[in-house]
Amino acid sequence: MSEKRDSYIFYRSFYEAMEDLNDADQLTIYRTISIYALEGKEPEISGFPKAIFSLIKPILESNRKRWENGNKGGRPKNQKGTEEEPNENQEVTKTKATETKPKANKDKDKELDKDKDKIRMINYLCLPL
Repeated sequence: MSEKRDSYIFYRSFYEAMEDLNDADQLTIYRTISIYALEGKEPEISGFPKAIFSLIKPILESNRKRWENGNKGGRPKNQKGTEEEPNENQEVTKTKATETKPKANKDKDKELDKDKDKIRMINYLCLPL
């Protein structure tokens, strides 16, 4: 790899995982994370630092992979007005037409509610006493 990383993401979960460890173990893990994330080298460690780093390492690897892919330039842009042809390993998916429900007419619903209220009032007034 010709380019060196200038930065990396340090997540809150890393900090919280190390919060209760003694200063020496915290320093070991911080240095191990930094060396691995920036240089790609894994220092020899043991004990709690090794256990914590083994949980953090997959996240650092994933972030490095994204960084490497980003340095390749990403997906090429297609020309205006042309449709991009799928690669050999890609399937073309067709979108299905979705049914939409008609929107409720709120004014009509309010009128129906008023009519129902009138009918209730008439029924109430017409009850024998």
